[in-house]
Amino acid sequence: MTHLHCPVPWSLERFHHSGQSHFVTFSCYQRQPLFVGSQSRCTFEEALERVRRMYHLCVYGYVVMPKHVHLLLSEPERDTLAGALKSLKQGVARRLIAIGCDHFWQKRYYDFNVRNHRQFAEKLDYIHANPVKRGLCTDPSRWPWSSFIHYATGSEGIVEIESEWTANRRERAAGRLCPAIELPHPSQGRLRWDNRPYVEGRREGDWDVHVRREWSIRLLFLFHRGQNIRDDSLDTLLRRDMARPV
Repeated sequence: MTHLHCPVPWSLERFHHSGQSHFVTFSCYQRQPLFVGSQSRCTFEEALERVRRMYHLCVYGYVVMPKHVHLLLSEPERDTLAGALKSLKQGVARRLIAIGCDHFWQKRYYDFNVRNHRQFAEKLDYIHANPVKRGLCTDPSRWPWSSFIHYATGSEGIVEIESEWTANRRERAAGRLCPAIELPHPSQGRLRWDNRPYVEGRREGDWDVHVRREWSIRLLFLFHRGQNIRDDSLDTLLRRDMARPV
């Protein structure tokens, strides 16, 4: 995996009309910690939501770090991804650049085309684990400036995350939602599937978050790839995978 401190090659080609998702990283100017507090991080989230709406793109995951940000995005319906990211960076810079400074961002950014489910899940996990890896918190749920809490609980934040939760809300609002397949919830006591214990010897809260996040990732990827999924095939998929050894 490419380390964040490695410079992006000037010859790097960007494929912005592939129909694939993109894992994007860009850094603050000279990698300074310019996102130093909650207000500046929320400002970035507000700008990201504005760009999501304006360019009609999907945000699958993100994290705002003190020195850089990671994004997992679709290509926009309007303009190019490069145009959307330029608008995002300019909007944030106008609001946060300090008096007497000429720059907020590094000029270039890292862009990786996500081609399959393994890469999608890998990048999303990397995004959510980044605050823990950098020593900013002990658990990703304790870093509110990311998409992790949405995947774990379904809660809505400043940025709309394209996920199973969001798709269900959209379908329910339109009156088109089919009967839901319930995922385990802490109020049920132990994690169960078909009234049987799901996993033995695990802390309930940890596995509840794990199961919900993993299924959000898997179902989201299937929806994103445009596959026609019926209720019976979803049920078969859930039962088959949940029967696998942990």
